[in-house]
Amino acid sequence: MTDGIPYFPLDVCMDDQFELIEAEFGLKGFAVIVKLYQKIYGGFGYYCDWTRDVGVLFSKKVGWNYNSVSEIVNAAVRRGIFDSNLYEKYQILTSEECQKRYFSAVSRRKQVNVKPEYLLADAAQYLKNANISDENVSKNQKNAVKLKQSKEKKNKVKDSKAEERKEAAVSEPPDSAVLKTYEKYIGVTTPNICSSINGYLAEGVEPQLMIRLIEYACERGARNWKYIESSISGNLKDGIKTLDEYNRKEAERNLNASAAKGITNPHGIANYNDTNDIDYSELDGRLMDMLDEIIQ
Repeated sequence: MTDGIPYFPLDVCMDDQFELIEAEFGLKGFAVIVKLYQKIYGGFGYYCDWTRDVGVLFSKKVGWNYNSVSEIVNAAVRRGIFDSNLYEKYQILTSEECQKRYFSAVSRRKQVNVKPEYLLADAAQYLKNANISDENVSKNQKNAVKLKQSKEKKNKVKDSKAEERKEAAVSEPPDSAVLKTYEKYIGVTTPNICSSINGYLAEGVEPQLMIRLIEYACERGARNWKYIESSISGNLKDGIKTLDEYNRKEAERNLNASAAKGITNPHGIANYNDTNDIDYSELDGRLMDMLDEIIQ
């Protein structure tokens, strides 16, 4: 029996690193990465071993040459899709995003087995109701060992108040609708992104406005947090915190743009006022007189 999960979510909008793999290796690159995700989530759940022997068997299973598959895996590690440090040190494929999704998916389990040295995400943050046991502990040991973050992270002295505020913001999940929209259109949220979203919410930025700016970024093909954060900050500087304020500003901007192009009405027809002082009845009489003279 594996510790994995039966299915996993796949982003609609992939990040640039994933798209670069597809651009470099075509659909084969896309397929190999997805197959590796299946191996990770369906096996140990948050990582998979990647030795030469494992790679050979994997390549045979998917029906491709080992060297081609190995080249794709190396590119994925180089581009940060999988963590390079853990790959070089332990010969495993994993990432913070994979681990976050797995721990979130198994959060209802009473016990989850992990290897602390493989962790990139804070498992305890997601598995609050579970006993997190170290896989290296003997099975005869009755009490599961509570997993702690690495001592380096736990024992670091918090030198600044800014860092303390950042940790406090991460502990409180941001508006679920904002998170859901971000993960739907952009990708997995990191602790830093969650902290930033919480910070903007604390400043009074309306969740609906952030959702609209996330959708707008996806429409523009700018599927990254840097672009979205810049947009939120820019609107905040202009005093715009709600979706209604944003819509009014956009309507005003469009109106000004139309005026600058010389468009004065929806049909593009300039308004016309007749300022000639002509007596049309008198003119009609003269024309009739001229017509009578011609007939005579």
